[in-house]
Amino acid sequence: MVPLFMIQAIISLFPSLAPEGLETVSKFFSGEFGIIQLIMLISIVIVAPVVEELIFRGLLWHIIKKVATAEVALVATTIIFAISHIDFLHVIALLPISFFFGWLRYRYDSIKPSIVAHMSNNFVAMMLTLL
Repeated sequence: MVPLFMIQAIISLFPSLAPEGLETVSKFFSGEFGIIQLIMLISIVIVAPVVEELIFRGLLWHIIKKVATAEVALVATTIIFAISHIDFLHVIALLPISFFFGWLRYRYDSIKPSIVAHMSNNFVAMMLTLL
């Protein structure tokens, strides 16, 4: 939800930076809601958060923690997660929520809270997109 609001705020200030991907997602879900849209919704709300958290705050965190502190793993995975989303606006907007997911991983020494938070974030973002 935070990234969505940040992207919208940046776009309102700099309309030329608007990514085409957001409009494509909105159009995809704006028509008739069928099995393809349901599969995409499940992928965005459940599959992507689980996979991303396993990769970034699971595997990557574990690798970094072998050679550095948990704090370094938190910062590094936050930045790498945001950068992996490629689009400049998306990267900037994802930094705060990525840090929050990382903090959850750090605080509870488990990826389960970050997975739940990531799923919740994506769910709210999708519901706002569908409205």
